[in-house]
Amino acid sequence: IEIAGSPEFHALHWEAIKDPDQSRPLSVDKPIVRKNSQPIIYEAKVKSAPLLRVLLISARPSGARDVSYRTISRPLVESLETGKIAAQIDIVRPGTYETLVKHLEDVYLTYGDGYYHLLHLDLHGALLSYEQYKTFTQTYNSSQLLYRNSGYAQKKIEEYEGLKAFLFFNGTEGEFANPVSAEDLANLFKMRQIPIVILNACQSGKQVGAAETSLGSYMLKAGVQLVVAMGYSVTVSAARILMSTLYQG
Repeated sequence: IEIAGSPEFHALHWEAIKDPDQSRPLSVDKPIVRKNSQPIIYEAKVKSAPLLRVLLISARPSGARDVSYRTISRPLVESLETGKIAAQIDIVRPGTYETLVKHLEDVYLTYGDGYYHLLHLDLHGALLSYEQYKTFTQTYNSSQLLYRNSGYAQKKIEEYEGLKAFLFFNGTEGEFANPVSAEDLANLFKMRQIPIVILNACQSGKQVGAAETSLGSYMLKAGVQLVVAMGYSVTVSAARILMSTLYQG
C-alpha cells in the first residue's frame, strides 16, 4: 500500500489501520510504504557491480555511556555475510560528519559518484524546535550531550518556525554531539549519488504538522530512491531485530 500526498497526509497513522473483524493491523500483512509524488530532478543512479557496496557510519556521542557501537553493526555485518547476495561493507570511523563527508569525497575522486549502493546511518535523531536547538541538552544513558551551532560542511542554522529533523554525529573534540540538519544531509546525498539510505535513528521519519519534518522525505526529494526511516523513537532491541531481518533479505 503506497501512501502519497502532503506532509499532513503522511502524518496520519496509516500503519495503524485495522479491520475490527481482523485480529491484527493491516500493516502486518501488507507493507505500507510512504511515497514521494513530487518530480525528482536529480535521481541517484545505481552503478552496476558484482556485489552490494554498503557504507556504515555509527555515532555514539556519549562514548562508553552510550549504546554499544556493535549493537547494530555486528548483526548488520553478520546478516550481510550470510545474505542472498555478496556484499562489501566499509565502515567510517570516527563517527563524525566531517569524516563521512571526506570519505565520500575520497571515494568520488577514486571511483566517481554512485560508488555506494547503500548508506547506513546508525545514529541518534530528533525533531527540534529552534528554542530546543539553541538551548538543547539531551540525556542518553545519563550522559549530557552539548553541541555547536555549525560544523564542517554545515550551514549555520537560522531561526525557524516549527520543527526540524536532525541526526547527531560525534563531535570532533570532547564528548558533544554535532546535530546535522536534514537539508545538509540531503545536499550531501544528492551530490554523491547514493540510491538507498537506511536511517537507523529515532524520529528520522516522523512527520508533525503541515510543514515537512521527516528527514526521510528530505532524502527522497534529494534523489534517494529508497529510504528506511523511523517514525518514532525506537528501542535498541527493536532496531537490532529490524536491521537483522532487513539485511538477511
